[in-house]
Amino acid sequence: MNFEDAAFTSNNTINESFYGIYSARYGDHMEKWLKYFNLSQFHFVDGEKLITEPVLEVNNFHNCFSIYANFSFVP
Repeated sequence: MNFEDAAFTSNNTINESFYGIYSARYGDHMEKWLKYFNLSQFHFVDGEKLITEPVLEVNNFHNCFSIYANFSFVP
């Protein structure tokens, strides 16, 4: 089954029970998590930067959680 067949119902509405759609509903998930954690306890990774500037994005993650690691990136 291709993505379009899975993501849309037979009457061309979004299939919200399809995992690829449901899992991407970040607002719904964040609302639940924010009942238990403060927003300051989250770190959001920029997926585009993770691809284009992986070292910078990983360093941002490390800095956010005070993780100190020495690593190098060799393309």
